[in-house]
Amino acid sequence: MMKPVLAACIAWGLLSSLGRPALGMVLECANLPPSKLLIYNIDMPEAEEELAPAASLARAADKTDVVARHTMAVFTRNVVGQVRIRHREVPQSGGKVCNAPETVTIGFGSTSRKLIIADVVAGNACARRELIEHEKAHSIAFNAAVDRFIEDNGTSLREGMAALKKMPADTFQQATAMWDSGLRLILDRATVPLLTKLGDANSAVDTPAVLKALGEACEGALRRFENRYLYQ
Repeated sequence: MMKPVLAACIAWGLLSSLGRPALGMVLECANLPPSKLLIYNIDMPEAEEELAPAASLARAADKTDVVARHTMAVFTRNVVGQVRIRHREVPQSGGKVCNAPETVTIGFGSTSRKLIIADVVAGNACARRELIEHEKAHSIAFNAAVDRFIEDNGTSLREGMAALKKMPADTFQQATAMWDSGLRLILDRATVPLLTKLGDANSAVDTPAVLKALGEACEGALRRFENRYLYQ
């Protein structure tokens, strides 16, 4: 689980980056209207199917993707965080301004999903179908892990938003910039444990029993393709 986002830590980092005074000398925003935080799992697109030589599959993924590697196929999904904000200006005493957004929408998930199949398998409809179904199992596990992450970390993300709302600025433009920087910081922190959870969920799909059944499917077609490649 992601460690709770500490209000003082976020505020200090942002104020320091903007050349502001020490945190203890800055008054917090007051009398702010409520803001609504929506956290959602990004709808994963349909898999893009590609063909590639079996020898190239080991290199067929970006380092930041969640990847499931098989001898005859590679399944990849990128991991992204998306934010939309409806900003709202709230004047404060002394000429200061605060930003208390009407809504903040944060999405976690994937916007790119690829199924890369060894070209030698393409002509075997049964083997190809089994790989497509196995990719779906990995995608289901990915989505379930994102849902659990959102459920486990909703409180921490709300803490981060509450910290940002308390930070006054000289102008609304500056207040908006602090929100943009703060949310990016929150997303960056959240992505680290999310990637770990997604990696664990991805690996859990490929149990020995599942891999054995995959190799034996289609009268052992995939196992024969693998053996032909490995021992050629």
